[in-house]
Amino acid sequence: MLCSTTTDGHPEGINDPFPVILTRSRSLLCITMESFIYTKDNNGYLVTIRGDFAEMTKVDLERQVSQYIRLEAPVEHIRSSVKKIISQGYKLSNQLELGWKRFIEA
Repeated sequence: MLCSTTTDGHPEGINDPFPVILTRSRSLLCITMESFIYTKDNNGYLVTIRGDFAEMTKVDLERQVSQYIRLEAPVEHIRSSVKKIISQGYKLSNQLELGWKRFIEA
């Protein structure tokens, strides 16, 4: 394990709505792709981070389909959008089903 985590899955000492895990090798900086889903009732937001760029897609949780609202932006902009949806009552889910894979790889 690269770093210890808290009970909500975030690395200790990081208060961001989602972590970006960085690992170092001898001469390379490897950036891990991370995906998260924030849920409220039957709606959700799927957030995928790839390096310093991220995307956020509004989804219907029951049917596992996109609601065709998608934001692609630098991580800082997505991070502020995630903080906004958290203030609206969305919660970070502790599981991400394989059915969402098609959205993550798009």
